[in-house]
Amino acid sequence: MRCCLVTAVLALTGCTDAVEPIIDSGRAYSLYGFFDAHEDTQAVRVFAIEGSLDLIAPEPLGATAISTEIESGARQIWQESVVEFPNGRFGHVYWAGFRSEYDKTYRLELRRPDNAVSAVEVTVPPLADPELLDPTLGVGYALLPVLWRRAPRLHDIQVSYETNFGTYEFEYPLDQDVRSDGVAVDIRMSQDARLIFQALNRARILIADLRLRKVTLSVLVSSSEWVPPGGVYDPDVLIEPGVFSNVENGFGFVGAGYDTFVAFDPPDSVKTAAGFPVGDN
Repeated sequence: MRCCLVTAVLALTGCTDAVEPIIDSGRAYSLYGFFDAHEDTQAVRVFAIEGSLDLIAPEPLGATAISTEIESGARQIWQESVVEFPNGRFGHVYWAGFRSEYDKTYRLELRRPDNAVSAVEVTVPPLADPELLDPTLGVGYALLPVLWRRAPRLHDIQVSYETNFGTYEFEYPLDQDVRSDGVAVDIRMSQDARLIFQALNRARILIADLRLRKVTLSVLVSSSEWVPPGGVYDPDVLIEPGVFSNVENGFGFVGAGYDTFVAFDPPDSVKTAAGFPVGDN
C-alpha cells in the first residue's frame, strides 16, 4: 500500500517529516491516507492535535478506530502500529485487514479516550474500464486519447514506452478531461517521441533503429473529492491546516481509489505519425 496520499500527502507529511504546528485544542486528530480497493489491508496515518503534529516519542495514541461500510453496516476495528522512520521520528498508523469495495462508502471514526472524535467519510470509486478512442493524427503529430469509463478522477498519471532500447517513462500531472461518462487522458505520443529521440541522440543511438513495442498508461483512479484548491498540489498552500481537508473535527485528507493500467501496441499508422520508425528491425 502507498505510504501516503500521492503528491498531496507527500507534501504535507512526507511520511517522515513533521507538519507545521496546529493550534486548535477542540479537534482530536489529523488523518492522512486512502482506502485502496486493490489491497487487503487499509491504513491511515494519524497525528494527535496537541499544539504540533510532530511525534517525538513512540507512545501509543490510544484512540479507538472503527470503520463502517454505510451500505451494509459492516464494521471493522482498526489496530494501532507505531512506526519508526529512518530519520528517527515515529508515526502512528492505524490499519485493518479488509478490502474496500468499489462503489461503497466508508466512515472511519477515531475516538480519543476523552470521547472527542475525528471522522471521515469516503466513497471508493467504481471499477473503471479503459477504452482507446480514435487518435488525432497529422504529419509529425499523434494524440491518442484513452477514456476511463466511470472514473470520477485520476491521479499519478504515467505513460511508459517500451522499446528495443529500453523503457521511457513520462508523468502527466493532472492531465485529464473529466466528462459525464468518465475521465479522458490524451497520450501525447509525438511530444513524448521527440524526448525519446533526444535521449537516443545523447546516447549516440540511431533513431532509425528504434522500435516501439508497447505503450502503457497507468493511473490511480480516485474518489471525486480528491481535488486540491485550484486543482494544483502547491505545498505552500496545502501545508496550511484545513485548506485541503475532509476530516470532521480534525485536519488532513483521506481519499479512496486504486491503481490500474492499460497496455497496448499502437497501430503502425499511429507510430508513424508520432515519428516512431516501423518495420521488422
